[in-house]
Amino acid sequence: MIISPISTALFAAVPFCTAIWQTWIILGVEGAILAGVFPACLLVISEYLPDSLILPANKAMGAAYALSHALNYFFSSLFIKTADWTVGFYVFPALYLLSAIFFCVALTKCERRVREKKETNETKKEHGKRVFVYLFIAGMIGLLVNMIFYAVSNWVPNLLNEAFGLSPALSVLISLSIPVTGAVGCFVCLTLSGKFGFWKTTVLFSAVSALLCAVLAGVYGSVFAVTVSLIIILLFIVRGSAHTVGFQVPVEARNIVAPASAATVINIFGCVGAAAGPPLFGALIDGSGGYTVFFIIAASLSAILAVFTVIGYKKISF
Repeated sequence: MIISPISTALFAAVPFCTAIWQTWIILGVEGAILAGVFPACLLVISEYLPDSLILPANKAMGAAYALSHALNYFFSSLFIKTADWTVGFYVFPALYLLSAIFFCVALTKCERRVREKKETNETKKEHGKRVFVYLFIAGMIGLLVNMIFYAVSNWVPNLLNEAFGLSPALSVLISLSIPVTGAVGCFVCLTLSGKFGFWKTTVLFSAVSALLCAVLAGVYGSVFAVTVSLIIILLFIVRGSAHTVGFQVPVEARNIVAPASAATVINIFGCVGAAAGPPLFGALIDGSGGYTVFFIIAASLSAILAVFTVIGYKKISF
């Protein structure tokens, strides 16, 4: 609750910045502050909810996270069109503050669950040896899926503009389907993970992702409907995997490492992938003069993702 008013005030200060470096500082501080929100939510889910509600709670978080992007796109455009670009920096933080207050009030009404721990000193030592392997493999999966997702989603408007001559505005409008696709992907991936397990589901998703990227490397720019459909399916799969590794896996692995700590490490890896993906793939586009190499590398990363997932399945059991 302490960080919410600070975050709200910082966002409200952005319209008053007179130099770009001031905005960078504010956004950097915001990133550091808000980085603790998701781990805190996972901690609450793992400690306050019964096991039967953990998966539905993660589905709700995934859908809300993805749909919020679509709503932000829509309302930001609406504010710019009808009012002023600064309105969003007041409205969105205010909504965040209200939701944080509601969350904290609701939390006071919940009973913290004391989950039985049957660990002995020997099992703790055994788990301790697995923690590093778990965090590294889960972190690399998070890095790879976020790198692919943000690289592809970031360059979709440019691809549609260059390959089909769509206007930038129309390309961005089509890109609004990405968050919605991600919301559905989160729901489907979590459902399959609950039934078949995370590792098997992610191996399947990464294999399909590699296949889709390989096909896109050959057919992108040929038929508009085919290109857009394949990209939407790709982002559906990758976003679902990214959410599952960042949210569900830390909860499932709570016997060997605290969910909040695991989520923090995985999200750090994921943020590296999200930050590095767009510029690295942009360099590939500039260097090759097209998107063929772009999708070939994405297919290769998907194959590496499958390898890491198989290793995780063999080395780690929850």
